[in-house]
Amino acid sequence: WKRIARKGFTKIFNMALAMSAGLSTSDVVSVTVRIPFNLQLVKHWGNRDEELYLPLNSCRALSIEATHMHITATAATSMAFSRNRLWQDGKEVAGTTKRMQTAITELRRLVPTAEMRGVVNWPLHIAVAVAAPAQLSVFDNDALCNTAIVCAVAKLYHVIDDRLKEVSAIARAVAGRGICSLVGGFAGWSRGYRPDGLDSCVNQLEPEYHWSELCGFALVGASQQD
Repeated sequence: WKRIARKGFTKIFNMALAMSAGLSTSDVVSVTVRIPFNLQLVKHWGNRDEELYLPLNSCRALSIEATHMHITATAATSMAFSRNRLWQDGKEVAGTTKRMQTAITELRRLVPTAEMRGVVNWPLHIAVAVAAPAQLSVFDNDALCNTAIVCAVAKLYHVIDDRLKEVSAIARAVAGRGICSLVGGFAGWSRGYRPDGLDSCVNQLEPEYHWSELCGFALVGASQQD
């Protein structure tokens, strides 16, 4: 998620000031993030709580270099938007899941600045796209897309850098094992022991350049010859 093109949080604050000054608020503030796919090295063997996606065991995952395979998500907000909208791979879909709605609500609660409460309640436009071979079904694209959406919205609200633990717990509840892509590099997903799941979160054990000489490949096969 460090590879980010975004208009800063300062602009959102300036838009809030513009509202109070009676200026135009038709500007759109947006953030675009790109997260990598990941391979589990210590596998996730199921959940002890299906509702909260709490794992039976702690997991370890290694991110794949994101040049050719990644998930891109853009989150945009504006007072001019009339409603929330979501696009997946260029096609608009009918709303978000209940889990994602809960995740966005929780992200909004993390915003610390009282002056920004009005801004974070503006409608969101979100677009997410998968860049990977269609035949490569070994990855959970839905979980990764949900992770990318949470990452983008958290960046838009400027909460991911200072409150990564809370953001990863929010992402876990909607994306499950996909949260290992939230930090990149060599990631650890802690099992946790609290019943509310607040200690079941992800952290970066080593950055993506720690094993720069490490290479891998994925072989995509087919059951029939063309």
